[in-house]
Amino acid sequence: MIRAAKGVILTAEDMAPIERFREEPEMTAIPGFLVTAVAHAPGGAAPCSCSPAYGVDEARMRRYMEVSRTVDGLAGYLTEAEALLQAEAAKISGPAG
Repeated sequence: MIRAAKGVILTAEDMAPIERFREEPEMTAIPGFLVTAVAHAPGGAAPCSCSPAYGVDEARMRRYMEVSRTVDGLAGYLTEAEALLQAEAAKISGPAG
């Protein structure tokens, strides 16, 4: 599917130095020439898993299943999730400015 896209935005739990990809090119699932942008997104798979970093957050999955039955419920959930991710990103990167 990525080859059919006009561009690919790759999200990553962790960033690795370019040397890592040069050492093991066979581990590259998405070739660089297909990637339009890269975003560092720790926790970006939540509430699903990203093994071995973290497992499924069952409580958040249940909440998602409950509230996503309506457009308004889903919108509220996504707003909450965005706030959680921004708080986590702030912990990682430190205060802005």
